[in-house]
Amino acid sequence: MSDVRQRREKGAPSPSQPEDKSKTRPAPSSPWSYTGLFIAFGALSFFLVILTWAMMYVTAKRAGIRSLNTYLPFRLPVPTTLMTDGQLIAYNGEDPDKPIYVAINRRIFDVSAGRSFYGPGGHYHHFAGRDATRAWVTTCFEEEHLTYDLKGVDTMFMPKWLDEEIEAAAAGNEGVLGEDKTGALKEQALKALQRVGKVGQEEKAKRRTEDTQTAKVEMDKALKHWVDFFKNNKRYLEVGKVVGRAPLPESRKPIPLCDTAMKKRPVKGGKLGAAMEKAIGGAGAGKAAGGMPDFVKGGS
Repeated sequence: MSDVRQRREKGAPSPSQPEDKSKTRPAPSSPWSYTGLFIAFGALSFFLVILTWAMMYVTAKRAGIRSLNTYLPFRLPVPTTLMTDGQLIAYNGEDPDKPIYVAINRRIFDVSAGRSFYGPGGHYHHFAGRDATRAWVTTCFEEEHLTYDLKGVDTMFMPKWLDEEIEAAAAGNEGVLGEDKTGALKEQALKALQRVGKVGQEEKAKRRTEDTQTAKVEMDKALKHWVDFFKNNKRYLEVGKVVGRAPLPESRKPIPLCDTAMKKRPVKGGKLGAAMEKAIGGAGAGKAAGGMPDFVKGGS
């Protein structure tokens, strides 16, 4: 018993010496604990995200708020804007605080990302703020063609029949074969006509019916080509639709097509066969209309 007491007394502090409580006192918490670091990192990340979005907002503001989508890896939903042709003209790039819009077949696209092309001073500023569907399809860029009126555009997709052109040349009319200054063309056409014979009226009527149907299909394809191009272009955004148009009078005269459009007409040999088709040139509008000018490929 006395041995146990002695061992305790050896381990116990003496009355004159205070007990050392440092061994049992908890260490002060560090202000940079794991929890604190996590909160600080989260706050900094949130601030950087907000700052980045704010910078993108300011960058896109002049080009239109909807153009913010061009800076994102995804597209935010955009409300559809309905406007008349008179309202659309205000978005032609003259006002730097408004986006630049072009319309094709009533569908409005924000092309502010290509401001150097469509804005003031750009080579294609004439497309901005209007629906120039006719010009897109025909590649006729004169002022009268900067309209949505497509009457007569199907003519550029109507084929030229060489046997009919030769018949016309033999009668003294100049056609696809060119200008006949010396009369040699008429002489050659008469010889060719003797070999192949004239095209009957019934055959011509059949051709006109088929050609009209084909031309309408090809015109719709050319129109769809340009609509799809802008719709699928990541730099441009569909934002609305043109409304409030009164129907155009059926009795209106079609706008004459420019030479560029007329040269795209496909050529068919008819009785003269495929060899003459190839010799004269049969690329035609069906192939040429799908071409893509450099100005719509993008750029800023």
